[in-house]
Amino acid sequence: ANTITHLPEGFCLLTNLLSLYVGNNRLSSLPEEFGNLSHLNELDLSNNELTGLPESFVKCAALERLWLSKNRLKYLPSRIGWLSRLSELHVQDNELRYLPLSVQRLRLYTLTSNGNPFLSFWSKAAIRKMEYKVYESFPSLQELAARAIMKLPILPQKGVLPNSFLD
Repeated sequence: ANTITHLPEGFCLLTNLLSLYVGNNRLSSLPEEFGNLSHLNELDLSNNELTGLPESFVKCAALERLWLSKNRLKYLPSRIGWLSRLSELHVQDNELRYLPLSVQRLRLYTLTSNGNPFLSFWSKAAIRKMEYKVYESFPSLQELAARAIMKLPILPQKGVLPNSFLD
C-alpha cells in the first residue's frame, strides 16, 4: 500500500505537469497552490482521505478527467463548473450531500456519483441508470427558461421576452 500523506513542498511548481496519479494513498488535503498546475489534464486522487479541495483547484483549466472516488469529500469547490474542459467526473463513495450549482455548466460525458448521502433517497434503479448513462451536457439556463415559458400561457411579445427566444 502507498503511504503518501502530503505532496512535497514545491510540488505545485511543476506547472507543465499533464497527468498526475496519486490514488491509493493517504492524502488528507492538497496545497492551496494546487491551482498552479494549470496544464494538468488528467488527475487521479481516488482512494485517499481527502475531505475537501482548495478553491484554487478550479484554476486547473486544462483538466479533462478527474477521479475523486473513495475519499471523505464533504463538498466540491463552488466553482468546479469553471473547469470547462472537464468531461469525466468520478465522485462516488464520498460524503457529498450536494453538488455545487456550477456543475450544470460542465459538459460531462461521464459522471459517477453513487455512494454519497445525497443519493440515499433515490431508488437503486435510478442510481444504476445514472451510473451507465452518458451525459452530453446539462441544459443551459436559457433552455430551461424556454421550456418553462412554453408550458406557461405567455404570448410572445416584443419587449417581454429576449429576442433570442422569439427567433
